[in-house]
Amino acid sequence: MRGKLFVVLSVAALMFTGCSEPKQKSGENAPVVEDGANKGETGKEKVENKSTTVEITLPASMFQGEQNIENTIAKAKEQGVDEVKKNDDGSLTYTMSKDTHSKILGEMRDSLTQSIEELKSGQDFKSIKDVIPNDSFSEVTFVVDRAAYEKSFDGFASIGIAIAAMYYQIFEGASDESKVAIKLQDESTKEVFKTIEYPDALKNPGK
Repeated sequence: MRGKLFVVLSVAALMFTGCSEPKQKSGENAPVVEDGANKGETGKEKVENKSTTVEITLPASMFQGEQNIENTIAKAKEQGVDEVKKNDDGSLTYTMSKDTHSKILGEMRDSLTQSIEELKSGQDFKSIKDVIPNDSFSEVTFVVDRAAYEKSFDGFASIGIAIAAMYYQIFEGASDESKVAIKLQDESTKEVFKTIEYPDALKNPGK
């Protein structure tokens, strides 16, 4: 279990390393999901029944260095993405069939759900007693032994889950910048004693 969970954390960290907020024009680097008949509209999923293709733009902040971009493109092609376009702002635009989009999204949901289950049942993060995501993964509640959690490094587990959840939202077609709220709930008192907002927490570590 430990190996699979750490693969998720490592991949997520690699994709979002250096996620400081880029200076951009309005709409630049925003996640985009479009169909073939609605290009030019940004920030929301536009897939009509008559369309057979889906376009998704992944923001430049997800990539670090040419090698990471090339690896990402190669992986996308392996997953069935028909075309990957490098944009001038550093973002990548994927073009794929609706079936491929649904397949990849389903695999991502299954992988993230499995990682959460392994986190809950494993022994690597002992202060974490339960992990409860909402349906869109925009909010994830970590039920913890507060005293043990605050004395440990178990918070790294929530970082990995949050980053993977942001990536899922981008691929799903988040209507704005993908955001994830990690809520820390004390197992004994049921109190939510802290809420961590991502990606803000990545831009302002320690706050």
